Amino acid sequence: MNKIHIGYPKTASTFLQKHIYTQLRYHKFIGHKEFVESGMFDMLWKIERSIDYEKITRYLKGRAYFISFEEITGPSLQGAIIMDEMPLRLKKALNEDVKVLITIRRQDDLIKSIYLQYLHLGGTLRLKKVVNNPNFGQSRIDVNAYNFYETYKNYCRQFGPENVRVIPYELLKYDKLVFKDLLEDFFECESFNFEISKDENRSIKGSQINFLRFVNNFLSSWVSEKYIFPSKIFNQNNFRLRLQRSNFLRFGKSFNSEEAVFLKDILESFHSSNKLLDEELKLNLKQYGYY
Repeated sequence: MNKIHIGYPKTASTFLQKHIYTQLRYHKFIGHKEFVESGMFDMLWKIERSIDYEKITRYLKGRAYFISFEEITGPSLQGAIIMDEMPLRLKKALNEDVKVLITIRRQDDLIKSIYLQYLHLGGTLRLKKVVNNPNFGQSRIDVNAYNFYETYKNYCRQFGPENVRVIPYELLKYDKLVFKDLLEDFFECESFNFEISKDENRSIKGSQINFLRFVNNFLSSWVSEKYIFPSKIFNQNNFRLRLQRSNFLRFGKSFNSEEAVFLKDILESFHSSNKLLDEELKLNLKQYGYY
């Protein structure tokens, strides 16, 4: 049976795609490059009439494939606007029985990580202003997209509960062998080597956050929405990567007390749905503070 990993983002997708899924022996790995080539990327941002489903079907025909693209859950900094439509679109595009893998992460940690990505991309707003931003056309994080129970049920309706698997990111962080066993069980015929020490996407931390937000405000112009200095003079992306990898200003609190309370309230709003998901799938989410 063919398989697909839909995300969520910030659940070690980069690590899995670079180091684990490349070990596949019995499935053709469809990563970012192939996702675009096949036309599947169009499902994330185009209206229904503009999606070439026949092209997607032809591309995948005759292959035992595994697709991994974390933004299938919806572009995380654009409010995940197509999240509820994606199960229908995937069913139409894949046109066959498919097993679906959903990786989740505790909502407060996940939203913090998405916000840090926003800063890496040049964002200038504080956390509370980005979450549920009411201004059209600006980056925003829609917290409703992180009701994992609703997402799970949406995919069950299209692919059947027997074909939808949920694995918490925290297992990879704290119990790698259990994560490995669950992933191999999902694939049924694959085995993986997780003895890899390299960490992906080290986050900025502590005072680096305020410093980067200050730099972003200084470099960008609110009038033109373009950077003041061209990349030949000052490459903003390289600067952020160097900051991310350094220990400069890597001290102090990453979020102030008001933001900490805000994140706690977000997590508490998902306690009931997280508990329902845990009761149905026995994921031991309570151990990791989901409720």
